[in-house]
Amino acid sequence: MVKQKYTGITKRFGSRYGVTVRKRLENVEKMYKGTHKCPYCRYLTVKRLASGIWYCRKCDKKLTGRAYELSNVKKVHEKLEEFEQYAKEIERKKKEAEENKEETSSLKTANSFDPEEETFEEETA
Repeated sequence: MVKQKYTGITKRFGSRYGVTVRKRLENVEKMYKGTHKCPYCRYLTVKRLASGIWYCRKCDKKLTGRAYELSNVKKVHEKLEEFEQYAKEIERKKKEAEENKEETSSLKTANSFDPEEETFEEETA
């Protein structure tokens, strides 16, 4: 009989409980034992303290989330990125509008009518 090598977190179970159960458990344990990205400082320093309680070692914040994963952080990051892109687009549009105003104001001053230099006679019918 061939001796199998068990690797990963679930090697402690050997050949017991079945492959599917061990793989599921391995995925869950990797999620909650690993580090996650902090929504405040954006470093990979968030660890699980207890079920649903997470702690960032860098910015010293406690967060709440799901029992085995900090899933709401992904949504927060996505929303922050969307907001940043939206803010950048608004700033770009403001700059374009200011540039257009400056161009039109310079055109107006160059082509503006100065009543002291020229006089126009009104046509009478």
